[in-house]
Amino acid sequence: MNVPMVRPDLTSLETDYAHKALIEGEIGVKSPYVKEFEEKLAVYTGFKFAVFCNSGWSALVLACRVAKEELGYTEITMPTFTMIATGTAAKQTGFKINFEDVDERGLLRGKYEGLLMTVDMYGKLCEARADFIIEDAAEVAGKLPYYGNIVCMSFFYNKIMTTGNGGACLTNDENLYKEMCLFRHHYYDGHSYVHNKDGYNFSQTGVMAAIGTKQLERLEEILAKRKALGERYVNELGAWSCDTYWYQPYLCGTPEVKQALGKFLEQKGIATRDFFNPLHKMPPFGKKTKLPMADKLYGRGILLPLFSAMTKEEQDYVIDSVHQFYNNIPRL
Repeated sequence: MNVPMVRPDLTSLETDYAHKALIEGEIGVKSPYVKEFEEKLAVYTGFKFAVFCNSGWSALVLACRVAKEELGYTEITMPTFTMIATGTAAKQTGFKINFEDVDERGLLRGKYEGLLMTVDMYGKLCEARADFIIEDAAEVAGKLPYYGNIVCMSFFYNKIMTTGNGGACLTNDENLYKEMCLFRHHYYDGHSYVHNKDGYNFSQTGVMAAIGTKQLERLEEILAKRKALGERYVNELGAWSCDTYWYQPYLCGTPEVKQALGKFLEQKGIATRDFFNPLHKMPPFGKKTKLPMADKLYGRGILLPLFSAMTKEEQDYVIDSVHQFYNNIPRL
């Protein structure tokens, strides 16, 4: 049996609505389907405003840009234990980045001054506080107690809900909302070709929005499926518990066990991923700081397949294979 990391959970509800947008020719950046999705996403998540854009990374860039230009921040603090998109969004908008180590669950803790980028790592909400928070919520979804002043979501094809690609910024600040809308499409006000600031081409399509609208209608069902799968991993393998389940994080006893388990599962046809490599060690950032917990998590952590379209037979196979690994390799 082969078990992939992801299989998008799409039904005729999404495809029919996307087809409707195509037939109507509503595929552009000003499509009413975009407005519909933004309004419904804001209501669902409990925010006043949502800005739909073409990727989760774009959402992070928009949030960083307004924090820098509208609020005057020049430095940003963030966890080193995260996907590179978090760091490059801040780097490419000109911030000085201060990397911080994380706790044993991969999260920042405590209170920080100034601008903070939090990451809801592997489905667990980060509760760190600061004067202003950009929350990278790419790996969570649903009606959650988000902590960010701007919450950045991802709808990449492997995320909990998907539009194929896509992302969104959620906020209650009307001024920041308006600025992010302008930055999203070349800082074009819709009336003249006088652009007061340099923006981006981060616009989306009506078809993506149509898919998102129907994914949103099914989100509680999708989350329930993922929760059942995740709780079974927790109960049977001792995997990490999450607020919402994306991939399933699993911590091995040593780096040697992690490497051996990954190879064993690959041979069984089961896809896995490593935990994120700490950003402060990456060439684009070039920091020499020692942040030991992030290094420890990267060395020992592996992600197991989890997706809402996963069958019981597929999960049985993954769980049985992990047990088989430990039963056959007791010396590691």
